[in-house]
Amino acid sequence: MDIEFGTLDSLLTAIEKRLQDKLALDQARCFISDAIIPPELLDEFCVTISFGDGKFDEALFEGGGHLTLAERCSIYVGIFRTYRVDRNDQSRLAMISKEKGLFARDKRSVLRALLVDDPSDTPTAPWQPVYNNQQILRDDLLPVSCTRPQPAGPADGDPDHLYIVLTFSAYFDWSL
Repeated sequence: MDIEFGTLDSLLTAIEKRLQDKLALDQARCFISDAIIPPELLDEFCVTISFGDGKFDEALFEGGGHLTLAERCSIYVGIFRTYRVDRNDQSRLAMISKEKGLFARDKRSVLRALLVDDPSDTPTAPWQPVYNNQQILRDDLLPVSCTRPQPAGPADGDPDHLYIVLTFSAYFDWSL
């Protein structure tokens, strides 16, 4: 498949759509955000997509100038799960429950959605973000890191969510 020259917004949109489709989430529970932690967490489970620093490929640019501008950037996927702070076992359940756990279910589901072409089958081929029916990335989406679970919640109240952030590296050509 040929590589489509893209933009950061086409990459973020492809990731957002993929997560919405594979995790059966609507736009209120899976969305692109300018912050990893949205100001209001409205649901029991939500996923945010945002971007971080990027680095332009100097060697490619030196070889072809603006016609070969490529960037490796960070993509952050925040996974948020509600828990009730008034129960002692809730944060534990929010992390490891097979039905609603950040690690037992949510992290694995996000990783499969973004790294495996057809997560319902035996994993064989990697998923590739596409734009205009052509892949956007030069390489596969690369998982880089995952944060430890952290509490989040309203600025004026107690935390009511646990969250983790998965960091991915994406390498793509710019269309100027």
